[in-house]
Amino acid sequence: DTSSSEATEELELDLDADGRPEGVHGPFNFGFRSYERLVDLDADQVDAAQKACRDVFSARIAMGADYSAGATYWLSTERMAAKGADLKPLERLAKHIFDVHTRGVEYDQGRSGAEWWALVLDSKDDVGWHWDRDYGLEEDHGINVHPALATVTYLTDVGAPTVVLECAAPVLSEDVPPKDARAVHVSWPRVGKHVAFDGRWLHGAPGGLP
Repeated sequence: DTSSSEATEELELDLDADGRPEGVHGPFNFGFRSYERLVDLDADQVDAAQKACRDVFSARIAMGADYSAGATYWLSTERMAAKGADLKPLERLAKHIFDVHTRGVEYDQGRSGAEWWALVLDSKDDVGWHWDRDYGLEEDHGINVHPALATVTYLTDVGAPTVVLECAAPVLSEDVPPKDARAVHVSWPRVGKHVAFDGRWLHGAPGGLP
């Protein structure tokens, strides 16, 4: 009986009491923060960064849609160290942001990095409410595993604001998410602005806000 002889795939995850992956130690800030000019770019650099975003952007998030179906990109700490100045422009931006938030923090460099993607949206586009998470683990094992930190970096002054609710998803995807948020944060786009927050929190960019 071949079915009885098939090996069962086991999943080993180390999560802390708050449902975050173990392995981050030191002065890591999970709270909401906003930096008005984390990325200091002149007009030509902004134009080049916007073009790079258009080149890698692969999914339109239409009003009412839940998630982007487009590609995301993984930049490991090993690649950051190996490529250095040879990283592509958006990779260099991702590395800069990663370095800012991990300064003085201990983490497993063999399993760490930055997942990044670009959104190029029209003024009427929404980014649906969502939790950033490993969608493969959710589909295969029913477990919500989130990044330690979620971030948004703006290269424009227009568009819907980012709204962040301090509402963490349950570890098991079958469990009912909480109905209340402890706090709400709203960030309007500005060129060079950057926000960071707990990777477990619900967020989106709903249209229609003043």
